[in-house]
Amino acid sequence: MIRRIARMAGSGMALLAVGVLVAAGGLGLVPAASASASVTDSSIVEAWFGDGGTGLQPCSAPGTQYYNSSVTEIYNPCSYRVWIHYVSGSTVESYCVNPGGGLAYRLPIAWAGGDSSDIQLTTNTSLCAPNLFGLNWCATDSTAPCPNALATDPPPTCTVLCPDGSHLITPDGKISPAGVVIGGYYCTPGGGPDYITNEYIFQLWNAGCNFRIWIHGTDSGGGRSLCISPGQITAAYGSALYVQVTETNNQVPCSGGNPPYTP
Repeated sequence: MIRRIARMAGSGMALLAVGVLVAAGGLGLVPAASASASVTDSSIVEAWFGDGGTGLQPCSAPGTQYYNSSVTEIYNPCSYRVWIHYVSGSTVESYCVNPGGGLAYRLPIAWAGGDSSDIQLTTNTSLCAPNLFGLNWCATDSTAPCPNALATDPPPTCTVLCPDGSHLITPDGKISPAGVVIGGYYCTPGGGPDYITNEYIFQLWNAGCNFRIWIHGTDSGGGRSLCISPGQITAAYGSALYVQVTETNNQVPCSGGNPPYTP
C-alpha cells in the first residue's frame, strides 16, 4: 500500500520496475531593529542581521526593504518568493528563499564592509528551484528487481533528471537513457513524510531541489537518519536501512548545521 506517495512527475509516466509511479519598495536605508526573540509568525518575513538587529516584513505588504547590514538568517512563511540582494558598487549578488516556510542562513553570497542589502518580498508564488529529485525503491520481499544503481563518484548532473523529466520513463515504458531507472518527484519544501509499505529506499538523489531531504529508518521517522544536501546522491542500499523520506524547508547544505536563531 502506498502511503502519502510523492508527486507524480508527469502525466505520461509509466510504472517503474519497482512498482511506484514516477512519480517596488521602500526608500532609503533602514537600520535593523534591535535584536529580539523570533515571533515565528506565519504572516511575517523575519530576518536577522550581522549587526545583531532583526527585521520584520508582513506578507500582506510585498516590496523591498533596505538595510545597512548583512543578512545572517531569513525565514519566509509567506506564499511568495523572497529575494535577498547584496549591493557593492555596481555589483549585485542575490539569493532566493522559497515561499511557504523557506529558511536560509550562512548565505552563499559574499558580504563586504560598506555594502548595503535589501530584502524583496515579491508576488511570485513559484519555488526558487521548481525541479525534481530522484528516488528509487526496492521491495523488501524481493518480489520485484531492484533498479540499477546510479554513479556516485561523481554524481550525475541534474540534466539527466530535470527540469522536464524527459530523461525518465518514456510513455511506452522504456527507460531513457539506457540503464537509468529513477523515479522523478517534484521538489515540495516541507513535503512528506513519504513511504511505501514493504519497500525501502534503494537510492535518493537530491538533484534539483534547493533544500535538505532527510531519509529515516522507520515509517514514523525514527531509527537511523541521513541528511542529503542539494546536489548530493546516496549510495545504493542493498537492505532496508531507510524507508521514509521527508522534504524540509531548510535551504542550507547539511554541513551548515542548525540555524543560529529560531525557527
